[in-house]
Amino acid sequence: MKKAIKIIMGIVLSIVLLIILVAVLSRTYIHVGPYKSWEERGIGVLLPSLSDALGKSEEEFYMEGHKGSSSFVMDVYGINYEDYQKYVDAVMESGFTMEYYRSDDNFHAYHVAAFFKSKRLSLHWFKESNNPYRPPYMSVWLT
Repeated sequence: MKKAIKIIMGIVLSIVLLIILVAVLSRTYIHVGPYKSWEERGIGVLLPSLSDALGKSEEEFYMEGHKGSSSFVMDVYGINYEDYQKYVDAVMESGFTMEYYRSDDNFHAYHVAAFFKSKRLSLHWFKESNNPYRPPYMSVWLT
């Protein structure tokens, strides 16, 4: 009887671990850019595309991160300071103006349409990184 209970508990534990693994792996993960468009799915629909905001193809940038239904995290490599500032202007024009903060290399705001859902955008421009092979980049967090 005790052996049967141990076997059943092992099966239940295996199923629970499998469910957790599937949930973690179900996020869309993008490791190497380019990809079609980051606003195609999930919460990224609130963000202007790089091509619309900068007049450049997204294929000019290396991007990595993940996007899902409730969060969007992306690092965009190869973006210069002027393009970063243009992108901040574009996100403000698209509605990220509630309780915003803007400095030379940081921007934080809520979208007017999603303000009560507490979806906060954070942009940060990194002139340098610890990795000498990484160009300047912009970090995008929408959570």
